[in-house]
Amino acid sequence: MEKAETVTLLSNLVEQFEKLETTKKLDDFSDSFVERVNLRAFLDLMRYKLSDEEVASIEANLCSDSEGEAIKLVDLYLELKDHFKKNSLKREMQEAFRVFDQQRKGKLSVSFFRLVMKKYSSISDEDLDLLIMDCLEMKKLAPIEAGAEFDYVEFVNRLFELQQK
Repeated sequence: MEKAETVTLLSNLVEQFEKLETTKKLDDFSDSFVERVNLRAFLDLMRYKLSDEEVASIEANLCSDSEGEAIKLVDLYLELKDHFKKNSLKREMQEAFRVFDQQRKGKLSVSFFRLVMKKYSSISDEDLDLLIMDCLEMKKLAPIEAGAEFDYVEFVNRLFELQQK
């Protein structure tokens, strides 16, 4: 396919995708596809600012059960919606921890983290200990040392990894 044809095709897909986002009528777009090789260009045209890792993850999620070279536009829409919802929640959680990070180091002490989690969540002591140990093992600090700290961004990312399993 020539470059001009690809640009025209992608422009048409962008127009369809924008209609899909507006109307939310999934059945109207069941015959529209994005070629896998054009996925990055399509997302860039849609002005989605995604890292290479995010694009690879989206592509893997959409193409994991088939070896097809095309991605249904509806599936891409639903995957992007889910992706941004998860990332929005992750950012909110990271920002909530950032409020307690008075020194702006990106870290919280384990003891302070315990206090915050006990006050603002309904997590059991046992589950909290498991989460803390899991996080500290990522930093190879187990067993818990007095004054141990951990990176709360990594912690939130780890929570979302565990949720996906």
